[in-house]
Amino acid sequence: MFVSPAFVMAFGVSLETVRAIWPALELALEWMDRYGDRDGDGFVEYARDTDKGLENQGWKDSHDSIFHADGHLAKGPIALCEVQGYVYAAKNGMAKLAALLGHDPMAQRLTQEAASLRERPHGHLRLGCAPALGLGLLPQVIRASRETRPGLTFDIQTHHSAELVQGLLTRELDLAVTFDTNDYPGLVREEIGHTELVNVGRKPGEGPVTLKQLCHETLIVLDPRDAAGALLQMSLDAQELQAPQALQVQTHYVACALAEAGCGEAIVDAITARAMLRPGMRLRPIAPALRVPISVMRRGHDSMSGLHHELIAALRQACVTSPS
Repeated sequence: MFVSPAFVMAFGVSLETVRAIWPALELALEWMDRYGDRDGDGFVEYARDTDKGLENQGWKDSHDSIFHADGHLAKGPIALCEVQGYVYAAKNGMAKLAALLGHDPMAQRLTQEAASLRERPHGHLRLGCAPALGLGLLPQVIRASRETRPGLTFDIQTHHSAELVQGLLTRELDLAVTFDTNDYPGLVREEIGHTELVNVGRKPGEGPVTLKQLCHETLIVLDPRDAAGALLQMSLDAQELQAPQALQVQTHYVACALAEAGCGEAIVDAITARAMLRPGMRLRPIAPALRVPISVMRRGHDSMSGLHHELIAALRQACVTSPS
């Protein structure tokens, strides 16, 4: 039997009954998010799978019942406003029930999802990214997306790889932009471009510099758990070089800030380096080039909405136009 959260809240049942039917309520939510929301845009919609199915599947189901302001007929998938009202009520109700049962993270997530559905009807994306990409790549993409879709809103969170993966798996994020090259169960990773590692510092010098040359300097390097840091360490190992690491950091822009302060020579990605470059600092490419892939991760079982496709395309273009 299908039991909806809205039904439970409307008619009222005991807390013991709620506990007993909780698995069914969770399945109802999963159906809304995975099967009702076919394209992952936050709205529950319908679309027929064959030419023999009903074109319209709401309370008005004649073939010409749903149309645009100019009169032409709407084509599926179609998200009816009254259905979103049911979804809003269901998620709000389920959030209250989750809080009563002590599922606080779930209650918070559902409250946020319901609020987003009501307050952001033009579209909303929850986007996670590596801090370096949030600084150097994302701003131009967000600006272009909002110019193309006025009213589009974003929730942007900067995290390291483990937190980005967790955010996707717990449905707190829709997409994640990352340097991470690992594959994870339940997630799909799509490479959209690359950047390169460069040397940033205050010491005079022009043109490309080798890792062997940099090993004579006081270095500010990235944590090997970072994809760029791991690439640097593998390159050093391959050349049998031992870098005198004075400082090891987690984020690229902190490495740049330390270099600006004269703490040493930093090795970071080129996108962050250009965003953080200040008077008196200089940037030198590393030879041979050390490429760092940039990828978008998402949940593998979820369909992608038009918003997802547009944002990924914009990110891909930004990787092309941003100097690597």
